[in-house]
Amino acid sequence: MSEEYRGGEQDPETGKDVGITPEAFAAALEETKRENRERKEREAKDKQTRFDIENRMLTANQGIEKANKATALFSFLLILCTIGTGIITWMAADAARISADAATKAATSAENTFNQNKQYAVDSLGRMDTSNQTNREALTSVQRAFLTLQEIRGERLNIPNSPGVHMWQFFGVWQNSGSTPAAKIVGDFHSERLSREPDDKKFRTPVPGQPFNQTTLGPKATEFVGSRSFPEADILYSDMGDDPRRMHERVRPGTFIWGWAAYRDVFPDTPTHVTEFCAFLAGYRINPDQNTITPMYGNCAKHNCNDQYCPDYREILKMLPKDLQ
Repeated sequence: MSEEYRGGEQDPETGKDVGITPEAFAAALEETKRENRERKEREAKDKQTRFDIENRMLTANQGIEKANKATALFSFLLILCTIGTGIITWMAADAARISADAATKAATSAENTFNQNKQYAVDSLGRMDTSNQTNREALTSVQRAFLTLQEIRGERLNIPNSPGVHMWQFFGVWQNSGSTPAAKIVGDFHSERLSREPDDKKFRTPVPGQPFNQTTLGPKATEFVGSRSFPEADILYSDMGDDPRRMHERVRPGTFIWGWAAYRDVFPDTPTHVTEFCAFLAGYRINPDQNTITPMYGNCAKHNCNDQYCPDYREILKMLPKDLQ
């Protein structure tokens, strides 16, 4: 529409000029201007909106690009870290394997050394035990009590109120030849006239009415045991009287003296010791100046022994009190 006023418009049906007033024209013109302004404002606003959107999209794209670059860098760094971690892990595993191999070799070497040292210690301990046992046995054998029959003493006695009649008395003398005491000593002493030396049963038969009373004998000490007497006429073929010049009778065979002693030494874990003796009267020596005689003896074929060397050692032990068996 032209901004110049041209008069009224005609009605197409009637052809009549409907006419428009200047005021209406001015209002229509103003409305048109206003619409144009609004359209331009909308266009400008739309353009600004598009510009803003484009700027935001550009900014977003730049941010995404930066994020993608950062992600790519991070991924690259992560890959490098992963590779580095893998290398370090492999190196650590290889070092651990080498260390484990070295530890295994060291353990094997240590075990071998331990076994060698153990065997050496066992051997040394065995040698030490053997040496100690040998030394102990040597010490025991040298220092322990050792009971022996020092002598069988015989005396010729005058019978009171019987001039020219004599008795021969026999008794034993035990000696501890060791360096330590002999303890819990028990024993038996016999002297009889027999046709032959006592057999095993006779040898072990106790003296009737004589209990096993225990005693102790110190080192190098002696003790008298037993006392058996016989008429001289039984020992010899006759009594020789009081004249030394007649003292020449022969000894009658068959006078036997025997016995045994059992005892303990002071060392622990040692067995009970046994000493046996058996002898017979073989002769005598005359001392005319003192009117005395000294019997002489011979050994029986058996029962002169000690400890396990005595064939009846176990049988003797069975006869002893419980603390000596």
